[in-house]
Amino acid sequence: MIRHVFLLSTQPSATGEDIERLAAGIRALPERLSEIRRYEVIRDLGRQAGNAALLLIADFDSFDAYESYRDHPEHLKLIDDFVKPISAGFNRLQFETTMDEGAA
Repeated sequence: MIRHVFLLSTQPSATGEDIERLAAGIRALPERLSEIRRYEVIRDLGRQAGNAALLLIADFDSFDAYESYRDHPEHLKLIDDFVKPISAGFNRLQFETTMDEGAA
């Protein structure tokens, strides 16, 4: 299994509504993209300055499935419409894991 982790920092001008619109768009992707096995979107509590605003953890059966998701027009539209306008930078990582959802 391939796990994709995405951590987004936002511009100071980004509002809570901007971040929630992005989170809602991300949460809607699994209904449209069959490659996604598990998808979790987490917003920062907003209680500590300098923290990232949003974390995405996504699982895929293979790297090919991840690449299909990465290059999918729905995913690219979400990036253009919601990520780029508020992004101050991001980090991402893909790695292999044998952990299933719910495993300790």
